[in-house]
Amino acid sequence: MLRKTLTAFQSVRELSLTNIQFNGIVVAVDFRDLSNLECLSISDCGINGTLPAAGFFELRRLEELDLSYKELQGPLPPSFANMSSLRRLDLSNNHFTGNFSSNLASLTSLEYLSFEGNQFEFPISFTPFANYSNLKFIYGGENKAILDSHPSLNGFFPKFQLQVLCLSLETEAKSLPFPNFLLYQDSLTYLDLRETRLEGEFLNYFLENNTKLTNLLLESCSFTGSFKLPSSPLVSLIKIDVSENAITGQIPSNISSIIPKLTFLNMSMNDIHGLIPHDFGQMRSLLMLDLSDNHLSGELLLNTSAAGLTFSLLRLSNNNLGGIVFSTLFRLGWFVNLHLDGNSFTGSISFNISNSLQVMDVSNNHFVGELPSSGMEKLFALKALSMSINHLEGSINDICLSRGVFMFPFVHERANFITKKRSYSYSGIDLAYMSAIDLSDNILNETIPSELGNLTTIRALNLSHNDLREKIPTTFSSLAQIQSLDLSFNNLGGDIPPQLTELNSVAVFSVAHNNLSGATPEMKGQFSTFDGSSYEGNPFLCGPPLPTSCNHNNAKPDYKLPNETYNDEENGNWLDMIDFWVSFSIAYTTILLVIVAVLCINPYWRWVWFYYIESVSINGYYFIEDNF
Repeated sequence: MLRKTLTAFQSVRELSLTNIQFNGIVVAVDFRDLSNLECLSISDCGINGTLPAAGFFELRRLEELDLSYKELQGPLPPSFANMSSLRRLDLSNNHFTGNFSSNLASLTSLEYLSFEGNQFEFPISFTPFANYSNLKFIYGGENKAILDSHPSLNGFFPKFQLQVLCLSLETEAKSLPFPNFLLYQDSLTYLDLRETRLEGEFLNYFLENNTKLTNLLLESCSFTGSFKLPSSPLVSLIKIDVSENAITGQIPSNISSIIPKLTFLNMSMNDIHGLIPHDFGQMRSLLMLDLSDNHLSGELLLNTSAAGLTFSLLRLSNNNLGGIVFSTLFRLGWFVNLHLDGNSFTGSISFNISNSLQVMDVSNNHFVGELPSSGMEKLFALKALSMSINHLEGSINDICLSRGVFMFPFVHERANFITKKRSYSYSGIDLAYMSAIDLSDNILNETIPSELGNLTTIRALNLSHNDLREKIPTTFSSLAQIQSLDLSFNNLGGDIPPQLTELNSVAVFSVAHNNLSGATPEMKGQFSTFDGSSYEGNPFLCGPPLPTSCNHNNAKPDYKLPNETYNDEENGNWLDMIDFWVSFSIAYTTILLVIVAVLCINPYWRWVWFYYIESVSINGYYFIEDNF
């Protein structure tokens, strides 16, 4: 049916079947009659299966072919090699397999090639494109990189000058040799080699040769060496991501003058040391700066002559930074996401830094003093706050917690939440649904504010390892979506509110090591899943799952009034005296009868007995006679 339909378009030069659902296999499609066709698009139209061995063979004038977003599979047919006029070829997001180098060898007119999102085997040497003099755009991510069977070909001199190269390939090797053709590129505007595991020194010459570069994305490669800047400014470069490599050395101190329009810089998870350059504070265009997980040291002393900066993200987590930081942040500008966790910052914490603040993580530092009592009422956008593992004092009541829920809003963020001494990492789409308050490992005292119960959509609350006192608020029963509630290692007292059994989503619950008393919550719903570790360290708690029963006959002694105790003691004394005299009389009589029996039976013992009695009597008589 489709063949008969296409015969009516023999003179057509452009044909688009995009989004037309054929719901059939591609074998039924035959384009041999469209010999004048120059542009063909059958993208996202429900065709599946393998490409036919013939059909494309006749399309010698075809310049543009779009086969993207279908369920096509298998290798490319040999007929591809005959479409020598192709300038633009899009095979992206299918299930093609095999090494396509032989099938594309004759397509030397190609300017644009996209084969990302398949299972092609692609030689990292780029030798299949050695004769492509017009090639400018290559999108080949999410395929498999392989080593060339002829390593000597890796050093070919390319005839093309690329503008865009996106690979992000998968590989079974620990690392791949660096493709030498890149040494000859000087017209690149966009380079994406993420997760290619390319070995060798960092591409400093790229920044020197490609002055029109706008994006340099080298995340998760295997580059070593230092990060150096060229002598001339790169006025077009706006994004650099060199995270998760093995880059050493220091951050160039002249970065603001060489890359003046930089908006995004990610150098996290490397081996960079030294100080943070002062002139980061002068980069008005910089929106996102991530220097986390390095070995940076010193204080955050930025030159803030360019006031009014707005950081969508400032992440300095897990370094060796120290000193008083909030005084610098006051002068720097506005923040949306601020991550200072895992350092040695000191001084006090302040909320008077940015009205646009949404996420602030200052956990695992050396901040001291009282919890901030002002400034938070102005943070109308605040959705996530972590101040755990510091030396903070004061009451939680000092923070305006009843205002709303703290959430992690961005799916591209990552965050850690600590409960029961275990750290849980949230990222991606899970983080978008995560809301939490973590104030653990501080010196917070006084009471837990009942207003926390107003945070009805919170997922995790960790107040452990503090000095919180008095009772657990009954309003916690309103935390309908709570999944983790950790109040352990405090000085909380009184009963555990029985209303907490209404929490049907809680999966982690701990009130261990407090001064709680009374019965544990009823073993129903989610609370039937908690063992004794959730309640241990509370000597006055009883009931399951603890071994101590709340039965009054077993758990509590029978206390009596003083006069009742006296009467019992008096009655007990009389009973003891009667028992003593009865026992004494029986014993005395028994001994006397035994002596008489022995004396009657044995004459020798009888003689000795009377002799002893006589001797004692005589001696006693003379003793009295002499003395009295």
